[in-house]
Amino acid sequence: MDEDSNTIYVTNTNDDTVSVINGSTCNGSNGSGCGQTPPTVAVGRGPRAVGVNQRTDTVYVGNGFDGTVSVLDARRCNGDDTSGCGQTPPTVATGSPSDTGVAMGRTMAVDQDSNTVYLTSVFDSDVVRIDGAVCRAGHTTGCRARALKRRAGGFPINISLDRAAGTLYVADNVDSNVSFFGLGR
Repeated sequence: MDEDSNTIYVTNTNDDTVSVINGSTCNGSNGSGCGQTPPTVAVGRGPRAVGVNQRTDTVYVGNGFDGTVSVLDARRCNGDDTSGCGQTPPTVATGSPSDTGVAMGRTMAVDQDSNTVYLTSVFDSDVVRIDGAVCRAGHTTGCRARALKRRAGGFPINISLDRAAGTLYVADNVDSNVSFFGLGR
């Protein structure tokens, strides 16, 4: 969710799009905008995870079946302004794509303080990071995904960021453990 524009971004894995929902007119108190089909953005194959960097007005979408992250401009593709939603956003490669149905990029966390995007890769048990300072909406020439030095255990399925403690937690679906990574800020 983009709190600044009150926009909810929802992945549609089966048609390789992301729905852009206006949270001001479609929520638990106001349903006036809920009956309309929301605009969509075409992204990579099998989108799974969404992360928003409020500082750079960038939405990152982890595409599980082609091993990419789509980089959307939240200033021009949000609940109030959909003028940029019709353009296919640039992507950054995150690793080996999976045609086996085992998705990469199932979950994502964005560290607003350091402009860093973290994404799980169940294909090889990696957690990859993208520097959001050089990989953001309108500026994708420095986009690169790099694996953290240490791998997560098993099948990293969920990721959570504790910004105050500078720790990234990754739930491992195979061995029922949680891997954690100190972010060393």
